[in-house]
Amino acid sequence: MRKLKILKALVDLLWIFSMISVVAIVVFTVVVFLDIGFADLDFNINGVQIEIIDNVTKFLLLVLMISYLIVIYCLYLFREVIKYFYLLKIFDEVVLKNFNKIGYLLITSAILTGITTTFYKVYYMHKVTAAFNFTFSPFILLICFGLFFMVLSEIFGMSKKLKEENELTI
Repeated sequence: MRKLKILKALVDLLWIFSMISVVAIVVFTVVVFLDIGFADLDFNINGVQIEIIDNVTKFLLLVLMISYLIVIYCLYLFREVIKYFYLLKIFDEVVLKNFNKIGYLLITSAILTGITTTFYKVYYMHKVTAAFNFTFSPFILLICFGLFFMVLSEIFGMSKKLKEENELTI
């Protein structure tokens, strides 16, 4: 139980910092879409140097922001799962659904981020080889975490069935 308390504290702290970053991202997105003072400013997102701000880049930035918000929503769902664990409702249906939903959302976020950064690198930077770099990257990590949560959902579902069968035999 002590490890669960530490995990809950760390996830809550991460949640607080992510809420601050969500506010910053919303302000940044509004500023970029309204063309307020970013014409000469270069910035870096996911290791990609953004130099040209046109309508295509604005759309790609919007997709990246949506991808980031999906990850924040996954963090929210994970906080809900931890609350159920804290209440000792480990095999509750909400836990199973949230694990599966987290998995699908993380994979969706990874695909959105991967397609967006790859498109930007190919279209603007003309770097086809660098665009398909599949070393240790957030893209691969998010897909692995997504698949992990989906497998975890299935394992918890099987465990729930075994628990119910065990209770019926006693």
